[in-house]
Parts: sequence; C-alpha cells; structure tokens
Amino acid sequence: MMKFSHDVYAEMNPAYCSVLLYFFVDSYIRTGERPIDLPLIYIGLPILLSDDYHSSFTGTNKTTGLREWLNRSPDYDVNLHIRLNGSLEVVSEALQFSCFSEYLVLSENAKLILGSKKLKKTMFKEMDSNLLESVRYSEKLGSWFASAGSTKAVFDIMGLTV
Repeated sequence: MMKFSHDVYAEMNPAYCSVLLYFFVDSYIRTGERPIDLPLIYIGLPILLSDDYHSSFTGTNKTTGLREWLNRSPDYDVNLHIRLNGSLEVVSEALQFSCFSEYLVLSENAKLILGSKKLKKTMFKEMDSNLLESVRYSEKLGSWFASAGSTKAVFDIMGLTV
C-alpha cells in the first residue's frame, strides 16, 4: 500500500495562497469588468484551498456558473462556515503578501484590483501540475463569482449571511 503525504503547511503558505488569490481576482475582474469586493476573497480562497471541493470542478468551465456548480455539488455547504471562519488568518496573510508583493492593490473602498506585477499561468506549467490545476479552479471560481452579479448575490446563492 502506498502512503501519500499531504503538506498542509505548504498549501497555507502566503505565497502559494497569493497565487490562487491573484488568478481568482484577475478572472473576476476580466469577467465582471469591475473590481472585486474584499469579502469575496474570504469565501473564494478557502474553497480553492480545500481538497474536498477540487473534484467538484471536474466537467466545468468558466461559463458553468456559480449556481450550476453548487447544484452539481449538493454537499458543498457541509461545514462551509467552519472552513470560512477557520481560514480568516490564512486569507488575510495571503492578501497582505499579495499587496506587499504588488500583485494586488486594496483600494480605500475595500475593493481589490490588480497591482503592477503580473503572474502568468505559463510560469507554473513546468513547475507543478497540481498548482496549475488549482490556478484553473481559481479562474473558474472568480468568473462564476463575477457572473453572479454582486457580492450580495454570491452570499445569497451560497446560503451565507453576514
């Protein structure tokens, strides 16, 4: 029997998380043609970091949409609130890293835009296929969030309240 090691610390690394965050925000902005509201990264990044959700991205594309993706994944909300609350620090550290590294900029009105430094998917093709797959998931989720229409709509569709 083969044993697999899972490095949770590597996945919680602010640099790794900022890569996922960058592509999530980039896709949101390109799809919605508007900056992303800060609260949405506190939903998106924990979903992207959870291996439990990765299989639910199979057979989807950027046009699938948030509601359709959730309909295909009826168990998505099991302990979602616990994941979101438990990842606040990880998301905040990724945001800080992204802003200090100039990949993202946080505006005065709590919206995120792309910074002066850019990331490209091609940078990760040779490095790590799992990272590239996670980047693709980030782009899909960012697009779905943007297509939902508003931050309130994303919260409503996901059954979340503030």
